[in-house]
Amino acid sequence: MKRNSKFALLAIGLAVWSFGLTSAVAHEGHHNAEAAPNPIHGESIFNLSSKWTSQNEKLIRLKDLRGRPAILAMVYTSCESACPLIIEDLKKIEKKLSLSARQRFSILLFSFDSKRDTPKRLKAYGESRKLDLNRWALYHGAEHAVRELAAVLGIRFKRETNGGFGHSNVITLIDSEGLVQYQQLGLNQDPSEFLLKAEELSSK
Repeated sequence: MKRNSKFALLAIGLAVWSFGLTSAVAHEGHHNAEAAPNPIHGESIFNLSSKWTSQNEKLIRLKDLRGRPAILAMVYTSCESACPLIIEDLKKIEKKLSLSARQRFSILLFSFDSKRDTPKRLKAYGESRKLDLNRWALYHGAEHAVRELAAVLGIRFKRETNGGFGHSNVITLIDSEGLVQYQQLGLNQDPSEFLLKAEELSSK
């Protein structure tokens, strides 16, 4: 009788231990599921698989920029007409942002010129334009990466016979998930609407 009691107690103990282990594993699985990152939205520019290299020789995919809203434009360093004006428009926007928004946003420049705009050249360009490279980043990509990003942003461009580029002049506001929130078209535009959208996005 005592032997049967011992076996009964042992069986109960094993059952309780097994249940506790199953519950712990189930709980752990549930915790991991909650910790998994959300999938990238279908319309996000972060879905693009192309790679880019920053002025500091850092290789990234666009999804690596996820988690921080950004203001971005496409330019090239040898441009002497539109691109310097795009840079000045970006500086104007940066200056007029509230301090909290300015600290939150990244400003990203992607070069049209895959052949000449090496990371080293981009860094020199950023320094010559007195860009704060703690907040601004300049990127070089292969030709297919340039075409891919330009297409998604609705930017038209073509290489000209002199080696330069004819291109749309667009400044784009994206949220931390890579979704386009607003685009400023043209040069020397009043940035009031862009700033309003940026401040709204920053406060979310």
